[in-house]
Amino acid sequence: KLGVPYIDLGMPQFMATTQISDFAQGAKGEELEKMVGYETMQLSGLSDESFVYDYHTMPVGNGRKNPVMIGICREQNLNDYCDRATNAEIKLDDVAMNGLALANAFFGLHPEAKKDNKPQVLLDVGNDNTTMVIVVGGQVLYVGSMMAGGQQFTQTLMRELGLKEEEA
Repeated sequence: KLGVPYIDLGMPQFMATTQISDFAQGAKGEELEKMVGYETMQLSGLSDESFVYDYHTMPVGNGRKNPVMIGICREQNLNDYCDRATNAEIKLDDVAMNGLALANAFFGLHPEAKKDNKPQVLLDVGNDNTTMVIVVGGQVLYVGSMMAGGQQFTQTLMRELGLKEEEA
C-alpha cells in the first residue's frame, strides 16, 4: 500500500549470476541479442532448471569494445520473489539486480566518478548479505554477493569487544 502506481523491485544480488562480456565491436540489436543468448546458455550449463536472463549494455572503455553486463537467475527463484511482492499488493513495473541499481545510484549521485580511472569499491551491506560492485571510469568491472552482512558484523563486534548488541 505504498501509494504509487508501479514499483521497480531490486532483486538480491545473491539470487543472480552476473558476468560482464565483451562482444564484437559494432554488434547491437538482434545480433547482440543472439550473442547474449548464446553466452547465457553457457552460463546456465547443463542444468534441467529453467533460467531467465537480461542484459545491460555498458559504455566502451577500459579495453572493452562492446561490454555487456549479463544477469542470469533461476526462473523459479525470480517467480517466487515477484509473487511475494504481488501478494503484498505491490504492482511491479520491473525487476533489477541490486548490484546494477547500486552502480547506477552511485553514478547518479557522483557523476564525477565516471571520469575517475581509479577502481572504487561500492558495498551495500544488508542484514544477511553484502553486494559488492567494483567500478572504474564509469564502468562496472565486477558485481558479486557475499553472504555476510550487518548481523554478522554486529555479532563479531559483540564477541571480540565484549559489547552488548545495542553498543555493537
